[in-house]
Amino acid sequence: MIGENLSSKRSVQRSGWSTVHVILRDEGVEGSLEAVLSQFGCSCEKIDVFESYLAFGAPPKAGCGELRKVLLYFEESGGIEFKESFISDGYLGQIPG
Repeated sequence: MIGENLSSKRSVQRSGWSTVHVILRDEGVEGSLEAVLSQFGCSCEKIDVFESYLAFGAPPKAGCGELRKVLLYFEESGGIEFKESFISDGYLGQIPG
């Protein structure tokens, strides 16, 4: 039977990485955004089926407070919308207020 050998998975140790999902409202910002993410050491994934969607992981030492400012800049300019799907304690600690 399908699924009878499946077991639940749990984290043994948290990696400290955070996950952010992005919708590209202006496809022209994609290259700039990916360049910025690369500078912060982020790992980026794009799904071929959804050309306007990408997700990235931010490492614990990415300077997430500064990264978030960049994301807010892109969002305020109308280029993207983003959702911080999983925020590590380190990322959260770098966000003011």
